[in-house]
Amino acid sequence: MSVYRYIVCIEGFHYKFEVFGRNAMNKLILLTLCLFYAGSALSAEKAHKDWVIDTDGSEYFYAATLNNSGHVFGKYCYFESENCMYITGVDIKCTNGNKYPALVNSDSGSMNTTLHCGGRVEGQNVLIFENFDDIEATVKKSKQLGIAIPMENGKFKVSRFSMSGSTYSIDKMTKEAEKHLALSNADSELL
Repeated sequence: MSVYRYIVCIEGFHYKFEVFGRNAMNKLILLTLCLFYAGSALSAEKAHKDWVIDTDGSEYFYAATLNNSGHVFGKYCYFESENCMYITGVDIKCTNGNKYPALVNSDSGSMNTTLHCGGRVEGQNVLIFENFDDIEATVKKSKQLGIAIPMENGKFKVSRFSMSGSTYSIDKMTKEAEKHLALSNADSELL
């Protein structure tokens, strides 16, 4: 069971990004079954409903979901920059560093947003949401989230994600990231 790690470079900052490789849904199902039978003692990666929480990384933690198309959406928290962000990968190519408009729709409402194009991952670019607080509030209130991105050909790239388990997963991961940062910063205090 492989999880592929990639570096994403946005405006001079380098971030790692994890996605499941080919046959993503099969791997997600296998991962869920393994976690169910192995228990949480073997790994810091846990499944909760349609989301996976990973608090085992030394550089970042994440809570994310994968849809049936193999597209990923989630919250990633990076320790070096002490920054969290919402990221999606939806099988599109864009110009690294450029900004693109998008529409986010859910059962709790809709909003327009701006996506920042990040580094290339398996032939597609990672997109980072600009309005973090609005996305987080929508994710926690919704059962499903849709993202529509206008394409050059006049069509839209639309991807939908289940939010079942998102609030618990995001809150759990964020608390663990805050604990990790508190422990790291305690050792580097100025006297």
